Amino acid sequence: MFLKSLLDEVEAIQLDGQNGPEAAPEEGDKIVGVMSDDLKRLFLLREEYGKKVDAFNKKVFARLAEVGDFRNIAPEENREHQQKKELLSNKIELVDVIFWSAVKHEFPTVIGHNIAVRQGWQVVTFEEDFCGEALNCLLAEAMLSRIIGRRR
Repeated sequence: MFLKSLLDEVEAIQLDGQNGPEAAPEEGDKIVGVMSDDLKRLFLLREEYGKKVDAFNKKVFARLAEVGDFRNIAPEENREHQQKKELLSNKIELVDVIFWSAVKHEFPTVIGHNIAVRQGWQVVTFEEDFCGEALNCLLAEAMLSRIIGRRR
């Protein structure tokens, strides 16, 4: 089952020798706490999936460079690429949602704040107004998803 395999992947991640993010806390960061081992594993799984997506994209772009135009790729090969991309994208999106949800459950004081993970596995909040008020941000996101569409 998909969820079981996902949990198995999380449990298989070894933390020995893993230093986490390299970015040091910045001025204005409020350190909330240090991530648990489970959160560290989820974070590392997100990173691993990100590398898989990058490798997949490089492979597809190399193939595209080889044939010159996407229309020169056989429909079966194109479908295979689309399926692999969709599955990878779904996994990384799911792990991302699980990770940030788990951070919020472990550190509820971060809710309503910008959140980051810094050096030493520190969870921080910071003040930086990316999108104005939260309601405006939600409205903008809803309008954008209607304009460009969002497939599930």
